[in-house]
Amino acid sequence: MGQGDAALRPYIASGRRRSGADDVSLFKAMGMGISDLALGHGAAEAGGGARRGPRNPQPKKMKPRLATARAKNPV
Repeated sequence: MGQGDAALRPYIASGRRRSGADDVSLFKAMGMGISDLALGHGAAEAGGGARRGPRNPQPKKMKPRLATARAKNPV
């Protein structure tokens, strides 16, 4: 646990609900993708680099498919 975790424990344990006078909290998820990438890299290394499982081909560039208001199955 990080150093800031101990400071938050009393607030979380109190079970206090937010009132209308409380400020709004905002979570900005910038940089979260890098943690997913790091986890995948760690899992691949833990597997010994065996490269098991299906290989996914490199995605190809395509024109965007735009749906109209009358489309039956908009994408």
